[in-house]
Amino acid sequence: MDQFTARLIEKREVAKNRMAFLFVIKNSAYKYQAGQYAHFTIPFPVEDDKKGNTRPMSIANAPSANGSIMIVARIGESAFSQNLMALKVDEEILVSEPKGELKLPGDKNIPVVLIAGGTGITPVRGFVEEEISGNSGRKMLVIYGNRNLEEAAFAEEFLQWEKMNSNLKFVPVFENTANAEGNYEAGLITNEILKKHILNLDEHFYFIIGPTGMVETVSAILTSSGVKEENILVERFS
Repeated sequence: MDQFTARLIEKREVAKNRMAFLFVIKNSAYKYQAGQYAHFTIPFPVEDDKKGNTRPMSIANAPSANGSIMIVARIGESAFSQNLMALKVDEEILVSEPKGELKLPGDKNIPVVLIAGGTGITPVRGFVEEEISGNSGRKMLVIYGNRNLEEAAFAEEFLQWEKMNSNLKFVPVFENTANAEGNYEAGLITNEILKKHILNLDEHFYFIIGPTGMVETVSAILTSSGVKEENILVERFS
């Protein structure tokens, strides 16, 4: 597996216990598509455990001219998390070739619904950024489930994109609505919420990305509502 050197240029907190890391790939031949992932390796780890110093991470941004690549990581107790959080700007890591088959439909007239839970929002962010920057005209609905507002990474960014682009609709869903403002749904992502925001469920293409339980529940709702399985793509996050 080929590896490429990536230099950290920025890190910032994007939600409670979640950090975004922006790297620049030093090799201009590195190419990826929105929705893909790669394996990230910390070559000189300070901490170590049985899981090693490499993790698969979804890419959170659209391809850019300067070769930047963004990931989002949960602040945790694993050795990999601690090593990643300890990285300083200008330090380098290794990145594998991009992998993954999540792709938007080629026909931009097909409306897309992107349903994410927790850090499942990372590839969704890449899709939306690419479509907006390219002025694709594709209609997109993002439904984003979290325990609360504080844990909703990039929520403010999606709200700003929604204001700038009439083809994007953003619906945050919070189990705990304390501190939530504006338009949002309360509880879990349910049949009622989907039907409230999606006219004619069977006329859309769906991505469901996030924890296994959420993915299976929402998939079952859609298929029981007449959505064909070939119009649903899923990716499970642990």
